[in-house]
Amino acid sequence: MSRSGAFDRGALQRANRAVGNPSGAAALEILLGPLALRAAAPTVVAVSGAQAPVRIGRGDDEVGDVELPADVSRERALALDPGDRIEVGPAADGLRLVLAVRGGITQVRRQDPADDELLEVLGARSRDTLSDLGPDPLQAGDLLLVAPERGLDAVPAAGDAVPSSSAEHPDEDTIRIAVLIGPRAELLGDEAVEALFGTDWTVRPDSDRVGVRLDGPAMPVPSGAASVPSEPMLPGAVQVPPSGLPVVFGPDHPTTGGYPVIAVLTRTGLDRLAQAGPGTRLRFVTTDGDGTRWSPPARR
Repeated sequence: MSRSGAFDRGALQRANRAVGNPSGAAALEILLGPLALRAAAPTVVAVSGAQAPVRIGRGDDEVGDVELPADVSRERALALDPGDRIEVGPAADGLRLVLAVRGGITQVRRQDPADDELLEVLGARSRDTLSDLGPDPLQAGDLLLVAPERGLDAVPAAGDAVPSSSAEHPDEDTIRIAVLIGPRAELLGDEAVEALFGTDWTVRPDSDRVGVRLDGPAMPVPSGAASVPSEPMLPGAVQVPPSGLPVVFGPDHPTTGGYPVIAVLTRTGLDRLAQAGPGTRLRFVTTDGDGTRWSPPARR
């Protein structure tokens, strides 16, 4: 199985940091939105990822509602009282939102108690869409339970939100995605590498958490280079199938693959790709310095 988890891991870490959680605490990943939640107990939440407006309708009529526009809502700790309703989205810039709750989400209580779910499956609290393992998607009426707050960090004071990957270069029509060359670039040849970096690629509508499919002029694939013995894959691997149109693996990628991998996205590059919706134009770029060639992750 793949690791799965948040597509924009930087957004997950920033949202958790804003509410005082450990960086990997379970949160909600929301595609575009809108999402509406009602607090059943006092809590603190924060939203990261794509830019999106946030509105809090207070359950207490004597306390005013809160409305945060999309450009100021990100990574702000928002205190909720019982009965408060928070509405997030739809996304104004980007594709995926992350909502963290202080304590981290541990369980989903369904309307039918027989369907209650502990979120952890094989040590993870995410849903792998390729293998169909993990908790079911949320439904209207579900109750999210969170862990105790004991031992958590203090909630940071309100301040300027940390810019996310979706906010970089907002005026550019084409976003830049950093990659490391390899491990099968030599098999595909210099012309394929030049085509990878020299093309403005477009994200296709059939992209998902398994893989982001790209449109553009087909890359040259030398005879005999269209397939290799199956080898392990990882998020961010840029596969080149016989069509010459690259596919970038997401967090729910297959564990192995038989098409050559011409490059691998950096962690920041993968976060940026997570926010690229259908029709987004992107261009691959190499990283600065010596880190331009991919090497296997160090063993722990």
